[in-house]
Amino acid sequence: MKAMEKDWYKKIWTLDIQNMSWVEDTKHQVDFLIDKLELKGNERILDLACGFGRHSLEFARRGYEVTGVDIIPAYIRYAAKQAGKEKLNAAFICRDIRDSSRKCMREIRSGYIP
Repeated sequence: MKAMEKDWYKKIWTLDIQNMSWVEDTKHQVDFLIDKLELKGNERILDLACGFGRHSLEFARRGYEVTGVDIIPAYIRYAAKQAGKEKLNAAFICRDIRDSSRKCMREIRSGYIP
């Protein structure tokens, strides 16, 4: 049996997931989170493993300041492009969320986009 490459997870994810049926529930999922977390609308949202930004972008459309972090460059490029097109208050960072280095955490806090 062939061993998997160390970064196998970076290669299996594509933007094709946008066509999955569960994407249709994004607005309801964000409604649920706002309700259960009793968000008021002025909170800052950190979306770890944000993927192509479906939740991040929806929160930003509702006026929240959002930072999304994901390891897949294509996802981050797509999310950042969408946020730019819609002029949303959202930043997207391509990082491994398992990296808790000080530099990474500073970048996330500041919304740094490499």
